[in-house]
Amino acid sequence: MGCNILNNKTKTMDTLQITKDSAMKAHTEANDKGKKLLENLFGKKHFVKNILERCFDLRDACIETGKDINTLFASAKDDYERAEIAIKTFAEALREGKPERECFYYPYFYNNGSGGFSFDDTNDDGTYSSVGARLRVDTAEKAAHLGKIMLEDYKTYLTGK
Repeated sequence: MGCNILNNKTKTMDTLQITKDSAMKAHTEANDKGKKLLENLFGKKHFVKNILERCFDLRDACIETGKDINTLFASAKDDYERAEIAIKTFAEALREGKPERECFYYPYFYNNGSGGFSFDDTNDDGTYSSVGARLRVDTAEKAAHLGKIMLEDYKTYLTGK
């Protein structure tokens, strides 16, 4: 996070840097007036503790993971790889630093074969899936959020269309 401050001596803008962890700690320890100040400086969204209330698109996921959305797809050769990168980034954000190997839930989709593709449910069993994804998160609620938000990317990733 950064905040531009006018330097009155030189009439230039200085940028102050603060880590998200430090800002979150300051917000937690601040009184109501201090909380409001931090929210006005950096945006209220940064201080919402529940990831499901602050991560609604790929831009939010990039903020959470520290990735640059402008260069995110630089290595993608086609729509399939772009979709895979997008889903991986969103899943990584929802895991909030937890390793994928410790997460077991993934979105489950329904494909009716005639072009209909929709989020269906979540699953934590790796042995049964007609159309599923193994990019996992740690709760069924996060898996549902991942499947709903990234539906079009999942469609491309799983069907090639």
